[in-house]
Amino acid sequence: MPWPWPWLLVGLVEQSAAEHGALCPDTRASVPPSSILEEQLWREVDNLLERTYDWRYSGYCIGLAEDQVVKDAQARVVGPNETLQAHTYGEVTSNGVRQLVQFLGLTHAGEPAAFLDLGGGVGKMVLQTYLEVPRVTRSLAVELHPTRAKRGKEALETMIRFGELQELRQKSLQSALLSSSTQASVALAQLRHQRRRDVQLLEADMFEVDVSEFTHIYLASLTWGAPMIRRVSQKLHSEARSARVVAALSRLEGLDGFVEEEFNLQTSWTTRSATGSRLFVYTRSGS
Repeated sequence: MPWPWPWLLVGLVEQSAAEHGALCPDTRASVPPSSILEEQLWREVDNLLERTYDWRYSGYCIGLAEDQVVKDAQARVVGPNETLQAHTYGEVTSNGVRQLVQFLGLTHAGEPAAFLDLGGGVGKMVLQTYLEVPRVTRSLAVELHPTRAKRGKEALETMIRFGELQELRQKSLQSALLSSSTQASVALAQLRHQRRRDVQLLEADMFEVDVSEFTHIYLASLTWGAPMIRRVSQKLHSEARSARVVAALSRLEGLDGFVEEEFNLQTSWTTRSATGSRLFVYTRSGS
């Protein structure tokens, strides 16, 4: 009989949330759409992502030898008395992305937003966010791992080639207008002035990426380890001048001028758990 490690992991996550007093609605519950049009759009987005991200473009099943790229990146920021963090892969579920969008405040009326996913894997999150949130006029995933970045780019190009990305983005903007949502005004502006490359997947070291223009930033930081968390916190503090909200799977350090809140998020490794994963959200004071 195989060892039931997923159940043990769920138990540990639930115990951790209880010990930290996390405020925790059931993350397994589906985020309710704001209209029938949005509900239909979400079904189409889910269907597109499921059809596109088959075994060819999966972020899983990566050779151990290629993980050395990630280990080398960690080694560059680890101090003499610190150890490397074990590297694993997981994703935020489509329902979790909709939860995250709410925690980031992207469902509210507001100015156009630029969304950045550091550690973006095969790019599912930036694609879903771009397709479902009219306010997001630019969406970028940064991934260090060559194979995951390559698969993500190929998945994106497949959607563009068949016109599916453009079609669903148009539906998203039109749905916001027809349902008179909080994002109707920004949707109208986007319909009038659409750019060609609003969504992108980039293979790069996140410490070398310009983050100054992004307003909403997510860090897939669960396994990064303390040295990397310190360095990325410093980078955001000094460079992310436009950032209004930052969210991470680990507590960040030294983000002066930001207010921290804690939420719970559905992820691929907590789908059976009501508590999901801990998410730390930092909102710039006055935003």
